[in-house]
Amino acid sequence: MRGRSLPALTALALPLLFLPTPATAQTPPPGTRTECNSAGLALGAIGETRLQTYNDGQGRTVELWCVRRVFGSNFDLRVIERGQSATIAGCYFAQANNIGPTLHLAPSGAYTKVEWINQSLTAQGTSYRFSYDFATRQVTITATAACRPPVTLTVPPQPDFQQLERLLPPAEDCPPTG
Repeated sequence: MRGRSLPALTALALPLLFLPTPATAQTPPPGTRTECNSAGLALGAIGETRLQTYNDGQGRTVELWCVRRVFGSNFDLRVIERGQSATIAGCYFAQANNIGPTLHLAPSGAYTKVEWINQSLTAQGTSYRFSYDFATRQVTITATAACRPPVTLTVPPQPDFQQLERLLPPAEDCPPTG
């Protein structure tokens, strides 16, 4: 390095760290949702396990849980605000692909929205899309199926996975073609 010393370069680069950055969405790296897909007998592992915790440092926390029962398991996505935990999304198909959580950020770094997609593996085009808005404290759920128009509803977060499931719009499989 000719002409400049390392301390001088550091002094030039340091202000770049403090430049404002645009708001972006964050998605956890692949593999964060393993270990919650077994549909077999799970007597030794019944219960809830927190898999991931995301905190914006401004009082908003998002947690991904695995809830194991005797036959099967599911994901339960929760938000924690003001010390209160509530379910905003989850895995509601027996065999499914889950995408998320995708965390949308304000320029301040605060979470503004959380998205989760739950897609059936047995019926192409059948899915639930969950979007929680921190400003309104509401969950928008869109159910899609290849054979009918999407159905959207908005509900408050629920105390648990089962209560949110009772509010879901229908997304049952389409009749077989042929």
